[in-house]
Amino acid sequence: MTEPDDRDDRFDPHVDEAVRQMVAGEPAPGFARLVMARVEASTPRAGFAFPWRVAAMGAAAAAIALVMLLSRRPASPVAPPAPAVASNPSIPAGPPPVTEPAALATGPRLAAAATPEPVPLVELDPITIVPIGLEPIELLDTGVALVEVAPLIVENLEISPLEEHQ
Repeated sequence: MTEPDDRDDRFDPHVDEAVRQMVAGEPAPGFARLVMARVEASTPRAGFAFPWRVAAMGAAAAAIALVMLLSRRPASPVAPPAPAVASNPSIPAGPPPVTEPAALATGPRLAAAATPEPVPLVELDPITIVPIGLEPIELLDTGVALVEVAPLIVENLEISPLEEHQ
């Protein structure tokens, strides 16, 4: 530790003398034994408890993660759908064969293939809607005066253009 340069050396002799007076004489009998007992009592045991605490917290975190993971899985695995099997061996199973790849269909042929045939319109009887008869809403007298707000008035604000700086 470095000492500051602006230290006042006049106080050092007084401090030294005060410390000599405080430690002058012999300590009480058994003083060394009492000091050693306090030092041993305050010394922590070898780091035995700390690793066990860390291991216990890690095990608890792993158990919580495992429970969360298992609770998100379905109870039974979902079986994939069974493949379609043709009941008549002369009819092949599966989708029909592709005669022309979709990537080669372009231009008007693609537009014709993508446009479905128009559906004819169906004539329907007109629907008559009966009006709903409601009683007009009555305002109850609450004793509080209604607040009337004056309508906003829009006025033009003319601002002269700024001069350009050259």
